[in-house]
Amino acid sequence: MKHISLITLTLLLLVLNCNAQTEKGKFYLGANSDINAFYQDYSSKRYNSTTYGLNLNPEVGYFVSDNLVVGAKINLAYNKIKYSGNFSEEIDNSFYGIGLFTKHYLSTKALKPFVKAGIGYMYNNYTEVLPNKATTNQSSNTIYGDLDLGLAYYISKNISLDFSIGYRYNSFNSSKTISLDPSRKVHQLKTAVGFSISF
Repeated sequence: MKHISLITLTLLLLVLNCNAQTEKGKFYLGANSDINAFYQDYSSKRYNSTTYGLNLNPEVGYFVSDNLVVGAKINLAYNKIKYSGNFSEEIDNSFYGIGLFTKHYLSTKALKPFVKAGIGYMYNNYTEVLPNKATTNQSSNTIYGDLDLGLAYYISKNISLDFSIGYRYNSFNSSKTISLDPSRKVHQLKTAVGFSISF
């Protein structure tokens, strides 16, 4: 039994001290998906809403220095919004966008904390369902900023599993006059899981 415990401890220490490939000159491929909830604050102050959604974000990057990667990503997202207040309705949203990011690993070990930040643009196509059940299709443009804190666990020198929590700020501007506000700000809390490959 003592021998088994010693072997297990030795293997664990080897894994935790295994140097992952996050050195300067490596390429980075990744993807993450998050389930999120956020609160919307409208300029008219007459409405509030609850939103739940799902995002998928493929990424490609390059290590410009040890443990620091910069790159670009694609944003694909869907969410459903329920409004309350002076006006009640539901909105189904589909988002498509591009963005830039930087990711800084804070360790050289296999278990790596990281800080990640990004900015981007998204096109939003959405369907409003009004209280009388009538529907209308509209669109808007979104500028966003991200800040995430996470942990990457390298299961090999090249592949990691990533877990993070974060904050996103969105600024929406509609190209049409909608039933609520043509512009609005969204404060979003999110959790994400994903993977990355360096080579």
